[in-house]
Amino acid sequence: MDLLAIVELMVDVQGWSMDDQDAYVLRGRVGTIIESGDAEVVIVEFRGLDGAAPVLASVACANLRLRDPQAPD
Repeated sequence: MDLLAIVELMVDVQGWSMDDQDAYVLRGRVGTIIESGDAEVVIVEFRGLDGAAPVLASVACANLRLRDPQAPD
């Protein structure tokens, strides 16, 4: 998957917040790929619905679906 691609999460995953706290991201959330050094796993940034600091998660590409950037969240 390409860097900066908009993706939808297909499973719940554990990630981490910007202050190194564990955080959970639920299936259906939309995020942006911010690191794609591996063909199988990418780092995705998920923004808080209320504008909260982002949560990062390492996610297998098989657990992501590409989204149309024009589609509503």
